[in-house]
Amino acid sequence: PALARCTLVRPGGEVLYDTFVKPPQEVTDYLTQFSGIAAEDLADVEVTVADVQRKLCELLTRDTILVGHSLENDLYALRLFHDRIVDTVLLYPHARGWPHRNGLAQLCASVLKKKLDRSQGHDSAADAAAALQLALLRFTKGPSFAAGA
Repeated sequence: PALARCTLVRPGGEVLYDTFVKPPQEVTDYLTQFSGIAAEDLADVEVTVADVQRKLCELLTRDTILVGHSLENDLYALRLFHDRIVDTVLLYPHARGWPHRNGLAQLCASVLKKKLDRSQGHDSAADAAAALQLALLRFTKGPSFAAGA
């Protein structure tokens, strides 16, 4: 998978870093209805994956805890490895077990009782903040909270 955008939020949900990323090859289908990214978003972007990697190395330390949903996909696209990961896919396993996974929108609806606005496609900052909320809820309420969500 190619990286088109990278977003980090602080523990309070405010955006720490957000950038579009220049695709290494020509994009034939932006899948805008899912990605939220259109051709015009990337038209003048000069930031490369290597630029994002350098910036993340400035912002993150060994002790930083990354929280997200299906982070393996993001880290793979970034070509990065990080030891301290909290992934909501693992915190809220699917009721039918592996390999089934709860989607972030479904978890937000069932656990947070709010709907992620997907009318304009994917919003990486909103998704990051939602994953953080889900993780904090699980840590606060304990391992049996929303089991089999």
